[in-house]
This record gives sequence, C-alpha cells and structure tokens, in this order.
Amino acid sequence: MSTGGSLPADAPVITRARVPTTVLTCAAAPEPTRRAWQEAGADVVVAGEDAVDLAAAVTALTRGG
Repeated sequence: MSTGGSLPADAPVITRARVPTTVLTCAAAPEPTRRAWQEAGADVVVAGEDAVDLAAAVTALTRGG
C-alpha cells in the first residue's frame, strides 16, 4: 500500500517479483508514479481518493480474482 512517496518504481519488490506485485494506492497518488509502477510490471489498484479505502481495495481485488 502506498500513496507514492515511499515506493519507487525500481524497488525490487516490483522489479524482481516472480509474479506481478499488486500496489494498492489512492487517486491522490501522483499519476506519473502510478504509471511508473505499471511500466515496471506492477498491477496498480486505485481504491479511494485521498487515502486507500480498504473496503474498495478488497472489492477490486475480489473482482480481479
């Protein structure tokens, strides 16, 4: 879970993962950061506006299987 300030797109948890890392974030996270996570191979789930809404995140993850 990140709002963009503490998880760089080149973090090993994203770039060295055997399966895509899921990053739970909110709409307030900078778009360039969200795009960089995706380009690095992460699945990005936006759940909430100013903070991650855990109920919305669980719903999105459930929909995604």
